[in-house]
Amino acid sequence: MNPQLNTANLITISRILMIPLILGVYVCMQGGGESASQIAQGVAQAGQGVAQAGQGVAQAGQRVALDGLVTSNWLAALLFIIASLSDWLDGYLARRLGQTSDFGAFLDPVADKLLVVCVLILLTSAHAALLLPAVIIIAREITVSALREWTASRRARIAVAFSGKIKTAVQMTAISTLLLVPLNNTPRVPFPSFPTFPSLSSLPSSLPSFPIADTLWYLGYHLLLLSALLSIISLLQYLLTSPPKP
Repeated sequence: MNPQLNTANLITISRILMIPLILGVYVCMQGGGESASQIAQGVAQAGQGVAQAGQGVAQAGQRVALDGLVTSNWLAALLFIIASLSDWLDGYLARRLGQTSDFGAFLDPVADKLLVVCVLILLTSAHAALLLPAVIIIAREITVSALREWTASRRARIAVAFSGKIKTAVQMTAISTLLLVPLNNTPRVPFPSFPTFPSLSSLPSSLPSFPIADTLWYLGYHLLLLSALLSIISLLQYLLTSPPKP
């Protein structure tokens, strides 16, 4: 067996192989959900002339379409979480089993960046409001990779900053949350529009209610903004505290 293909490196390779699976589940299964939604709308229109029986069929069809959307989002988010946790697992096994290698040191950050960049591009194509924080995060990853390569050519090494670890944790949480937001034809905005209360007497019946998708969107969006800010901070820390040695 090739010594490079040890347990730790195989886990890293599996993380790369999970990327197209995550993209496929998120896009293809939601496409099926949209088709089911269109079928449900047709059933609903036909059911209007059949009174209660038709309404029951329409509601059942809409429920099936909604279940399809929810399943695809949960599955894509679960796969992303597993892939993210494998980053910790391969490092732990490499140290525990004595399987550290130059190949693993090269492959691990490549797998991390491919996972994050590909999923961010996917989310940005679905939600245009994510463009700015996604660009900041991707630009930071490219810059840090170039900086590491430069310092390695000068026989120096950049230690992982604590701010970078926090950024990674926030970033993975943000992406996992955003993967749970179903695709639809309604463009999502960064901030919610809060409803107004017509009168104090009707307050109990007019409390603002936000669908779970909107709640996940606002949470994921602001976590991604925080991740973008931490990306800038950690990049500056790398540039200022880890100058390349001559």
